[in-house]
Amino acid sequence: MMTDYTNLLSRVTGVMIGIIETSFENVMEGGLRLPPPGEEEAWQAQFKV
Repeated sequence: MMTDYTNLLSRVTGVMIGIIETSFENVMEGGLRLPPPGEEEAWQAQFKV
């Protein structure tokens, strides 16, 4: 599936695209580091009002 997705993006944008797997320690969203697998619920609970 990832190969098909990469090929689609290359055809649509005309740009060569490489997708690599990134360790969770290096992933951020909205300036916050994402939690390790299995700790998502506790992480999300910090931000619920």
